Amino acid sequence: MIFRKTVASLVIAAGVILSSLFAAHMPPRWIEFGISIFGLGVGLISLRMIKKRELLSQESASDGARSPDKILRDARVKLEAVSQAVQKNGVTESEIEKLDTIQTAYFLEFASKKETLIERYGIKKYADFMIPFSMAERFLNRSISSGIDGYYEEVTRSLKNVFPYLKETIQKLEER
Repeated sequence: MIFRKTVASLVIAAGVILSSLFAAHMPPRWIEFGISIFGLGVGLISLRMIKKRELLSQESASDGARSPDKILRDARVKLEAVSQAVQKNGVTESEIEKLDTIQTAYFLEFASKKETLIERYGIKKYADFMIPFSMAERFLNRSISSGIDGYYEEVTRSLKNVFPYLKETIQKLEER
């Protein structure tokens, strides 16, 4: 892989240098300029393909790593359990700590997979499911901070608002 990356980077550098030289030449040497631009494009495409392969191989090689949709489904199950406990027993310090653990263990793990998600789904699809995810994360953080500050009614309201956005995120993530 390192050799391929080096070759692709050299082709890109050569394309940039040669296209600059041929375009600046008087009179411009358009055929050579076109060839150097083509070489630049080949280098960029090669480098992108190498990076994509690396990310996918890292993803498949990582033992015990959860898929992004599995992370969100697991988070949803944990959040439902906390929500039921809050409805049954009210907001307690223990439940706030569980929410904080869910945020760090699931939401941050999902967000940290940005590069892999963009490579797998593309930037547009990534943006489509990250918008509702960011809203779910916002309401979860609001629920946690409200609980820490003692505004227990807000914890319940904010926690209820997490679920529709989390559900939407999972649905958009599963649409291929």
